[in-house]
Amino acid sequence: MVITERFLLHFFCTYATIGKEVFDMDIKVFLRDIKNRIKAENKGSLYLMRIIAGYLFACLFQYMNRGGIFAKEYPKGINIAIFIGTFAIGYLVLTILKFIPVIKKYNTDAFMLFAMTAISCCYLSFAYFLEVGRGIGIFIALAPVLALVIWQTIGRYRLKAGKAISGTSVALIISGCMVMLLFTVMSTVARYYTLSAPCFDFGIFTQMFENMKDGQGAVTTVERNYLLSHFSVHVSPAYFVLLPFYMIFPHPVTLQLLQGLAIVSAVIPLMLICRKYVFTKFKTALVCVTFTLYPAFIGGCNYDIHENCLLVPFLMWLFYAIEKESIPLTVIFTILTLSVKEDAAVYVAVIGLYLIFSDRSGKMRKTGALVLLLSVIYFAICCAYLESQGLGVMTWRYNEYIYNDNGGLITVIASVILNPVYALSKLFTGDKAIYVIQMLAPLAFMPVVTKKFHRYLLLIPFILVNLMPDYVYQYSIYFQYSFGTGAILIWLFTMNLRDIKYEQRKCVTAFSVVAALMMTLSTMSGMLIGIRHMNDPKHTAVISYLENLPVTEESITADTFFVPALYKQKELYAPPAHTLATDKNTPLSDIILLDKSLTHYDENYKFFIDRGYKEVQVDESVSFRITKLVKAFES
Repeated sequence: MVITERFLLHFFCTYATIGKEVFDMDIKVFLRDIKNRIKAENKGSLYLMRIIAGYLFACLFQYMNRGGIFAKEYPKGINIAIFIGTFAIGYLVLTILKFIPVIKKYNTDAFMLFAMTAISCCYLSFAYFLEVGRGIGIFIALAPVLALVIWQTIGRYRLKAGKAISGTSVALIISGCMVMLLFTVMSTVARYYTLSAPCFDFGIFTQMFENMKDGQGAVTTVERNYLLSHFSVHVSPAYFVLLPFYMIFPHPVTLQLLQGLAIVSAVIPLMLICRKYVFTKFKTALVCVTFTLYPAFIGGCNYDIHENCLLVPFLMWLFYAIEKESIPLTVIFTILTLSVKEDAAVYVAVIGLYLIFSDRSGKMRKTGALVLLLSVIYFAICCAYLESQGLGVMTWRYNEYIYNDNGGLITVIASVILNPVYALSKLFTGDKAIYVIQMLAPLAFMPVVTKKFHRYLLLIPFILVNLMPDYVYQYSIYFQYSFGTGAILIWLFTMNLRDIKYEQRKCVTAFSVVAALMMTLSTMSGMLIGIRHMNDPKHTAVISYLENLPVTEESITADTFFVPALYKQKELYAPPAHTLATDKNTPLSDIILLDKSLTHYDENYKFFIDRGYKEVQVDESVSFRITKLVKAFES
């Protein structure tokens, strides 16, 4: 018995020792293997990417299920167990992907980190708008993170679009165009049907196009409250390009649709330029999608149709003509661009100046001189016409640079040349600095990244038209003044993109698509708010009432938001939208239509009653909004 106990003790001790040695050896090997994996630069980075991607997945899951993201109390409502569980699920899924034969050959960790970062940035940009309001604060915070991730994933690990993704290039371009068209058209059409489009400027153009259709020329009565050709204010014969389409469907909504179509159509020349630069189909698609998401183009439609929208397609076709070195096409689109507006000569003149100093062929440098000459002559003719036959050139927008009482454009130019420091001090103050970020950041600042010094000449319109004036609308992406500058920046973006290395080009295009979407979501989402009210029966009743008023010889004075729907009326006037009606600023027409929703309604109502008008009954369906007054006849 004693012998047996000793034998068993010896047996277990021996094998326990052996087992311990084996176990110790396995642990050491295992730890050494982990150490080597982490020590390896690539694999250590990939593990970190997987961890971050899982963390972003967990955060995004929380954000999508609970609002109030930008409140400091937000963490109080987070269930830590669910957060950790969500992270674990995300990490586990990414780990499993590494063992699937079809997928494991791709760098799934790097790809998923990029994807989760891009999705998170876009979602947070939209959430920022909903919770904080429109602005670029979230963009400034997230854009550097996005750039770093793209550089580490697409750049360092050279992620490539698979054949399946590359084969969707045409679909990507079409999808981008449809998104841009639907966004701009639906938002602006909603403005009309919700009575949000004012007389200035949509009401002017609805009446003008109706008069053009009837063969009376580009005349309006609402622009200055007397019969006036719009060309006395701005020389814009390019409007006649849109007239045939309006004549087929004569309605204010047609004008909003034409604006969206005009801008989206510029994707065609941009695509041809990219192919001329020998970009791959997928890179071409990404550049075109960046164009369709560019906030300055979407926001420029925000204030209804303007002739400036034609600058985008005309300029893009002009750039294609230059790239193709076609002199006839260059001349044709130079003339078309000049026809948009008198100040379009600035864009054309600068393009001519750029061609003269560029490294292009001698033929194109000579063509540049011709383009410059045409623009100078045309601008001089327009200025002479406006001063003698029209209302004058709008030099008041540059009053900050006019240092004498009788100064004009020559004084502005002299001020900039003689005292450039003063001009520079005015360029990046306050909202102008934000505007620069909104225009350049979605394009990864590529328009200003070039070794070719002559290309900086193309930035002159950006400075002259948008940054120098103190007219607030000219340095806002929510108005039409960014169309021409935006087109030039897109061309610079594409040109400078061609000059960088292939891997850098991949990073820049990826960043620009996501950044443009981020900026648009955080600044433009408000444009869609009106859509949900577009079919409101009350709005529909008012629009129908105004559109169907009989066209008579009686004159009508209507408040600002009623004017666009009264486009058929030949003698139509509008009191000022933001000040009280007076004998000087408000015509005493045969019929007065007052808007009960306006701040000055009571004061304006009393103004007309005191001048012998009386209220008459209107249809009950519109009486909540419209007050109709007529002249009281003596018995």
